[in-house]
Amino acid sequence: MKKILFVLCAMATFASCSNEEIVNFDKEAIAFDGAFVDNGTRAADSFTIETNELFDFNVWATTQRPKQNEVEQPIVPILNEVIVCRPDLVSDWVYPTANTQYWIPGNTYQFVAAKNYGTVTLANGVPSKFTYDATTQLDLLYAADTRVGVEAGANAAVAFTFDHLLTKAYFSVDTNQMSGANANYTYRVSDLRITNAVKNATYDVASKTWTGTANYTAQDPLEFNDVNGDNKLAADGVYTSDDARLLIPASYTDLNITCTIETLYGDSVIDVQNYNKTIAQEFVKGYVYNFVMALKDPGQPIEFTVTRVNEWIKSGDANGNTEIPGL
Repeated sequence: MKKILFVLCAMATFASCSNEEIVNFDKEAIAFDGAFVDNGTRAADSFTIETNELFDFNVWATTQRPKQNEVEQPIVPILNEVIVCRPDLVSDWVYPTANTQYWIPGNTYQFVAAKNYGTVTLANGVPSKFTYDATTQLDLLYAADTRVGVEAGANAAVAFTFDHLLTKAYFSVDTNQMSGANANYTYRVSDLRITNAVKNATYDVASKTWTGTANYTAQDPLEFNDVNGDNKLAADGVYTSDDARLLIPASYTDLNITCTIETLYGDSVIDVQNYNKTIAQEFVKGYVYNFVMALKDPGQPIEFTVTRVNEWIKSGDANGNTEIPGL
């Protein structure tokens, strides 16, 4: 896919250069520039798109004349899911020359950009709904801008600031409450899962809300895998899940989290707990959630005391004498 996008970029760049003289006569072409992804705290993952990792997205655009005799004029779609891209960090953002659009002074322009959506529903030429399948684990980005065209030479490039439409989550295990008195005691946490999160959903642009259509199940859960690579978790540490995951924003009263917690003494497993907890949790788009599991010492410390020392028990006769046979 990247090879195809790079080819499109190269073609668009070449074509725009060859037509530069035509563009500069009396019209100003609409350009895109400065795409920025608004990111919060980032834990390690393989899916988050940073600004310097964004090389392409899709754009929709419409234009509308001002009212004529107080009558609203039709909204005219001018870009429909057109790829805007750059081949590297130092190149300009470009789109195919065949799709070049121009600023008309006084016209109102609506621009929408998105990446990693499923299907799209349009209303008045721009997206009104997106579908998403969380099993893809692709970072769904969205941006919009409204501009009014001015005279040629005074229109800045359309610069999008993208938002994440999904939620990011991961798990941490905190062992700072373990005494560490005996270093032979450690834990191992594996198979972290959320079993009933929303898996498929539709995002409504106007209301900025998600509507779920299908959920993960206990047989097909959302896997965060192990903690610390399934290695031992010693006292006085904080360890994270091997994977962070994208979730569709939703409000839960019964979010189900499961994992296996093993207690080890040296290399021997001395206890296994099949952790299964249901919590209430709201996931908000664009936010990162770190679920922290605090592990203490595995139980009450074994202590010793002395009740008493028993007296010697006398044997033999009433006086405690025992005869030696044969003497």
